[in-house]
Amino acid sequence: MERVAEWYALVTCLVVGLSHLLHPRAWAAVFAALHRIGKPWAFANGGLSLVPGAAFVAAHPVWSGPAWC
Repeated sequence: MERVAEWYALVTCLVVGLSHLLHPRAWAAVFAALHRIGKPWAFANGGLSLVPGAAFVAAHPVWSGPAWC
């Protein structure tokens, strides 16, 4: 299950990162629109971040901290 979480992170980070590099104005427009709409949409945006975060926590039931500690 840990390997699945690692691949999920790799793919999603690459796709979102490339999207930010290739279409920065589109991302700026999205976040400007969220800002104009107000707190409800900011809350919804945070909720969208909860889904992948919960997937990572579920895939890694044992946490030991950073490797350098």
